[in-house]
Formats: sequence, C-alpha cells, structure tokens
Amino acid sequence: MQTDPIIISVIGTDPIGDMLDDFSKKQKEDLPIIVKKIKNGKDNITDCHLVFIGQSEQQQLSAILQQLKRTNVLTVSDMSGFAQNGGMIGFIIENGRVRIEINLDTVHSAGLKISAKLLEVAKIVPREE
Repeated sequence: MQTDPIIISVIGTDPIGDMLDDFSKKQKEDLPIIVKKIKNGKDNITDCHLVFIGQSEQQQLSAILQQLKRTNVLTVSDMSGFAQNGGMIGFIIENGRVRIEINLDTVHSAGLKISAKLLEVAKIVPREE
C-alpha cells in the first residue's frame, strides 16, 4: 500500500481551477495527494510526480521541459502542439471533443509507461525536430 503522497504541480494558468484542490481534499487516506501551484517554471519542479503546464507558459515551455528532461516526472498540458514539442500528454479539442495526444518517445525516455487502455484512445505523435 502506497503511503507517500502523490505530488502534482501546476505551472501557470490552470484550466480546471480548484478541481485539483477539491480532489486532494477528498482523497483516500491510503493515497494522499498534494497539489502545488507554481508561480513560474523557474521554481523547482523536479520533486513531483506530475506537472501540468498551463497555456500561459508557452514562452517558457522549452526551459521547463529541459529542467524535467532527466527526471521521471509526467508532463501534461492543454497547450497546442505540446506533445509534438517534447511534452508527454497533451489535451486538444478536436471536433468539439477533448482528445489526448501522447509522445511515446518522451514518455519512454523518462522511464515511464502508459497503460494500453489509454494508448487505445490516444493519438500517438512524434516529436518535431
């Protein structure tokens, strides 16, 4: 049973507002969740499990991803082209529906794995060079 907390960091604009905070308050006691709001990508974000990078951080995206390059931190965003630019999981709107893009090269280089069920519904994208 895991007792160490799962740490989620949110950098920049947060499109889901206080939902993560509410979720962490309703968590099960055997799986604690900590949500940290980061003011900018210059703060230490390597001590978390997942980083959500808001659209407001488009200009700093390269620096943020570089900071996380040799870590096993899952990167997630709703900014356009996120997965193609080296992020791991991007949420996009396509035909009025939320779709998932995954950059498997980036995920695998971080030593992470994505469930087969998620891969079935996701679009796999290559990294643009």
